[in-house]
Amino acid sequence: MKRVVKVIGFLFLLLFVASSAFANWVADTPLSTPRDQFTGGVIDGKIYVFGGNGDPNGINLKSTEMFDPATHLWTYRANNEHNNGNGVEELTGAVVNGKLYVFGAYGGGNPYGVFNFVEEYNPVTDTWTSKAPMPTIRTAGPAAVYNGEIYVFGGAMAGTDPRTSTNVVEAYNPATNSWRTNITPMPTALTSAAVAVVGNKAYVFGGGYIENNIIKLSSAVVVYDFVTDTWATGGYAPLPFPRAFSYASAASVIDGKVYLTGGWIDTGISIGVTNMVEIYDTITNTWCTGPSLPQPTENHLTVLLNNEIYVIGGGMDTMNNIRTGAVWTWKPLQDFDTNSDVITNQYWGLRQIGDKFVLTSPGDGIKISFEVLSKTTYKGVKSLEIFITQQKGAPGNIYYVNKKAYLAQDIYGAIRIIGYIDENGNEANLCPESAGTLITANPQIGEWYYSLGPNYPNEEKREVVALNETVTTPLGTFTGCVNEKLTGWEYPEWIDYEWFCPGIGLVKYEENNVTPPPYGWQSISIITYAKVGGVVVTDNDGDTYSSLTDCNDNNALEHPNQSWYVDADNDGYSEGYYVTQCPRYGDWKAASELIATSGDCNDGNAAVNPGATEIAGNGKDDDCNPATLISLMGDINKDDLIDISDVILVLRIALKLDPVKPCSDINNDSIVDISDVILTLRMALKLDPLQQCI
Repeated sequence: MKRVVKVIGFLFLLLFVASSAFANWVADTPLSTPRDQFTGGVIDGKIYVFGGNGDPNGINLKSTEMFDPATHLWTYRANNEHNNGNGVEELTGAVVNGKLYVFGAYGGGNPYGVFNFVEEYNPVTDTWTSKAPMPTIRTAGPAAVYNGEIYVFGGAMAGTDPRTSTNVVEAYNPATNSWRTNITPMPTALTSAAVAVVGNKAYVFGGGYIENNIIKLSSAVVVYDFVTDTWATGGYAPLPFPRAFSYASAASVIDGKVYLTGGWIDTGISIGVTNMVEIYDTITNTWCTGPSLPQPTENHLTVLLNNEIYVIGGGMDTMNNIRTGAVWTWKPLQDFDTNSDVITNQYWGLRQIGDKFVLTSPGDGIKISFEVLSKTTYKGVKSLEIFITQQKGAPGNIYYVNKKAYLAQDIYGAIRIIGYIDENGNEANLCPESAGTLITANPQIGEWYYSLGPNYPNEEKREVVALNETVTTPLGTFTGCVNEKLTGWEYPEWIDYEWFCPGIGLVKYEENNVTPPPYGWQSISIITYAKVGGVVVTDNDGDTYSSLTDCNDNNALEHPNQSWYVDADNDGYSEGYYVTQCPRYGDWKAASELIATSGDCNDGNAAVNPGATEIAGNGKDDDCNPATLISLMGDINKDDLIDISDVILVLRIALKLDPVKPCSDINNDSIVDISDVILTLRMALKLDPLQQCI
């Protein structure tokens, strides 16, 4: 990525869509018959589809299929034979009171194939019944339900080629099997628009229209008020691109958000089938991009079942030559607990209002800072509002800009980026449903995710390249750190690294331009200020342990993993007993406070220790060295020999037999040997009478 983008995106600031590790569409059992331009709906927890254009030869279909999400199986139901036994396509539909109503269609004998087709399917009896025809014959007009009536908006008329769009709106009442036509028409004639009902309003998105005999696409959003029978055309944010959609059913709505999938898109260069998913928030009047469908799809069916979106079948090319039976499912916001803003990920410490990071580069000063401004709800997800101040410019022309980002932790413990506002106040096209990923809860070497999400795989990619690394900073030395490598396919000369450490978060950022000399360079930024959990992080005593883990940041001796040794007589020597803990253990001493951490043979006497001078004849091992004790005291009988006679004399002195007089030949056999020792011991045990030496 370009230098300016790398600076702006220093950490996570330009994350536009989801990590590839999250929020993916999941494949389910495909349709028995691939089809497009069909309709369907959800009844009693099951999905029903009908009609459409089928493979292998684009034959119009009259078949009905039912999907049971409990078994993930499709089964055929009753065919509809009411078009003289032929199939139909270009259908729209809606469900009211447990029955599917179908409107259209194309494939009959009317001019250009458009004819009036209104049918009711009863899943209980598995039967089809013809109903009152539409007052205006048309196809491809989306339908939506309000207050028991089914409204059909616009569509394509018969009689011309290309077929003319209409702005007619008519409402069918299943209870009376009648149509109401006194409804204010749409502001613009449209076909293949998307419609969604939120509250008392119907939102109509995009659609196609004819201009100078050329089909064009609209990006407009117009809103119909069911209560006042009026249309509003201003004040609603337009689609990011002109689009036309599947008209098979109403768009999915969850908590005031409208989810628009696939269809056709006008990029300004050409019109083609797209896999784009766009999300409109009716509360904030904003758009964002969701995770793309796995394949381009048009004329498909989208239904909502248990807050899970199903995209079923459809065509995969502009000419409707390739049809699919694929079924894709996605549950928006399934990655988030929308009722919690708690962050437990150990690699991200900014959690409370006022928490802050500052990273500084030697010679460049403060490079960037992050501060929690508030706890808020952003696009339906409780999150942290982060205020960002970042250095820009070149040496001699350095200046700072201010930005905002919104962070939330998902249910897997990963830190996700769900919103971003740049220095000009421009809000990025981010959605919680397609959030970027900063770091996961349990990183593994080789794990990777796109910073900008799967919709932008050619941009920044994060990969975990090392675990349990150590990073030394002015705030202390941090261990157990995760190292992420940042690369970008479009700008391979940039290879950057970020270190996230337990208990604090981002502590180091290394930016590398690996362009061959003389242009390559490196910049390293280290954390120099942090406030985590409402507490300022310091290393006041310089022991390399930050105040996050140090029990006493004003005493360099007291820190985690410190060993404390007993020295009861305070002679600087320990007998070797110790405990390991941060605070001082009683009056015990650290190794740096002692001459030796072991070797004291009498810790109750300060005169006895390995550093003392041995005093001959005092009966004590003053220097705790048995060798020096023997060398001075072993010759008890003063015969200049240290032998068994000295052992015997020691025993006799202990028995008070010969307190002074040397005596060794106890048994008077003229030999001093082990037998004399034994006899002495026997006398001590009163096994033999005491006797004096001769």
